[in-house]
Amino acid sequence: MSETISIAANDNGAAHVEQPAADYGQIGAGVADPLVGAGKTALALVVVIALILIVCAALKRFSPQRPRGGGALKVVASQPVGQRERVVLVEVDDTWLVLGVGAGRVEKLHSLPARRDPQDAPSTPGSFARVLAHARGHKGGQDG
Repeated sequence: MSETISIAANDNGAAHVEQPAADYGQIGAGVADPLVGAGKTALALVVVIALILIVCAALKRFSPQRPRGGGALKVVASQPVGQRERVVLVEVDDTWLVLGVGAGRVEKLHSLPARRDPQDAPSTPGSFARVLAHARGHKGGQDG
């Protein structure tokens, strides 16, 4: 399709440009182009987000799992002794470890042979206090 533009002079000597009539079937065609581009961009964004979610799900499903609980370490009892400090009784193999846990620090206070009977485990604060006092070398369960 070729367009021709003709320039003619009228009776006064002024130049007059004649253009062919515009094709009215294309009115608004320029408006649709940005919408198509935005739609393609939105579709590409949805595809990228979907790929990210699929890869995350695949990594979560096929990555090696760490064992949850049931390991060689078991917390038998715990007692807070301050705002950020606590004494924890941990069972490792056949040994109970009395640990002092503070802000960014863990210190072994004492170790005991583990008891097999769960009723022997210090579950009440008084019995835990006795174990702690024994670990510290005190007689009885009271400070002093």
